[in-house]
Amino acid sequence: MMHECMDTAWQKKDKATRAPTVLTTIAFFNEVAEFAMTCIVQCMHPVARLKAMIRLIDIMVELLMLHNLSSAKAILAALQSTPVYRLKQTWMSLSKDAQKVFDECAMLLSEENNMAQMRKVTLKPK
Repeated sequence: MMHECMDTAWQKKDKATRAPTVLTTIAFFNEVAEFAMTCIVQCMHPVARLKAMIRLIDIMVELLMLHNLSSAKAILAALQSTPVYRLKQTWMSLSKDAQKVFDECAMLLSEENNMAQMRKVTLKPK
């Protein structure tokens, strides 16, 4: 896979042959993010929406414990997406503990300082 990352092969015209693994990884990330976002947005009742959001935060924590940073980041992307972000009442209904867990996950998966926090996690043994 390393050679697929060189010279931004996944952005070239012949990307399907030069970077198939990278393209598959990107597609999987997008599917996870879309699924997570849909799980929340399709709920018609606020309580169901809140439960879905809490469940996804819990799943994100489990993924981080398994060092599955890509899927955890996909769920974070869904939770930070515009359709979910606009659900102000749902976010306000989130318990302080759940909000704290979400904030900690967001900080851990932050892209600040060249993803310094994520790199620390990957260096820790499981």
